[in-house]
Amino acid sequence: MKITLSNLSEATEQQIFDQVKNHMLTQMKKSMLGSNGDICAYRGFDGLQCAAGCLMSDEEAFKIPEKKSWYALLIKGFVPKDHLGLINELQDIHDVENPDEWEESLKRLASYRELTF
Repeated sequence: MKITLSNLSEATEQQIFDQVKNHMLTQMKKSMLGSNGDICAYRGFDGLQCAAGCLMSDEEAFKIPEKKSWYALLIKGFVPKDHLGLINELQDIHDVENPDEWEESLKRLASYRELTF
């Protein structure tokens, strides 16, 4: 099952983690926007997607404002409340860590949340 905003509430934490982990470790680049490429984005240059952005269909992502945290999107009613903590943690890894650190950070998150890597 490809997880999108429309079926996020039906997904388990493991399914979400697996989809985001596989996306990040395949892409191995941050999804960025801005004149200097300095703003993390749900959909960035060259079709890149951030950790949370890969949980949106293209149609859903088109309606989502950039430069807003997942929590801010929740407050505005753009995303469901399901799995807020996990998605925030995955988004933080994408936004804060360098891509060469993602695998170790994802392993730590999996261990902390008792998920399989």
